[in-house]
Amino acid sequence: MSTDIQTIDLPELICIGIAVVASPAEFPQAVADAFKTLYSTETGATAFLKISQPAPSDQIGALVGYLAARKTKIPDGLERVSIPAGQYLRLLHRGPLSEIDSSFRTLHEHAAAMGAETTGMTLDFGYLPGLADTPHELNLQLAPKPLLLG
Repeated sequence: MSTDIQTIDLPELICIGIAVVASPAEFPQAVADAFKTLYSTETGATAFLKISQPAPSDQIGALVGYLAARKTKIPDGLERVSIPAGQYLRLLHRGPLSEIDSSFRTLHEHAAAMGAETTGMTLDFGYLPGLADTPHELNLQLAPKPLLLG
């Protein structure tokens, strides 16, 4: 894992994918199953991501999918999500998929050390068919800063 954390601006992103909501114990397998379904769907996509999504307090939510143009046809069984433009902390994760949560903790710790608030939105780019341990670009959205008038 690289510890070179950058602050970046991302435009609005459109993602098409499969929603996953599961208990913490079942979440890893539910995500893997959703990726397998996504990989077997004719989408034309070659690169995939995981986006955090709201869920009940005793569960974890995500959307596994791919980036697309706004006008892209949505395949049956998939849904479209619009991710608003925003400022993010970015970290390149090089290591096993099982250590991605640790890299996201590093981003949260960095935000806290900066005194920055976060929205909780995370973007995890780098998934490929077969779920190999490839480099991942991890992003944590920063909360907008209020205007300072005066």
